[in-house]
Amino acid sequence: MNRVRKELINAMASVQQGKTGQWISHFRLPVSFVGFEGHFPERPILPAIVQMLMGVVTVERIYGNSLEISAISNAKFVQPVSPDMDVAVSCIPADAERSSVTVRLTTENGVASSFSLQLARVAGSTEGV
Repeated sequence: MNRVRKELINAMASVQQGKTGQWISHFRLPVSFVGFEGHFPERPILPAIVQMLMGVVTVERIYGNSLEISAISNAKFVQPVSPDMDVAVSCIPADAERSSVTVRLTTENGVASSFSLQLARVAGSTEGV
């Protein structure tokens, strides 16, 4: 998963704060992106866990901590994310401690997925991403 995480970080074009307090990052993943490998060779689509990891790396960039997913809820995957799509990842903190976040991935085809993540700081982590 470290290789996927590193490639996602490198593919993140920007992170900015939206008007209503959410944070929005932008990605464009080429067909050569490691997350597409084997899923599926004839029609690559981004696996759900990689979509969730896009939310994690966005939050890591905002807060400067290395994070891991401790729980997932309300996950809905409604449209595939394919190579070379522009993907906007919207992250809205769901609690004052910023340990829970609601994430929505949007492409030119509309909302691709939405889910809530409970996040925990990686044990032994002393620096941000």
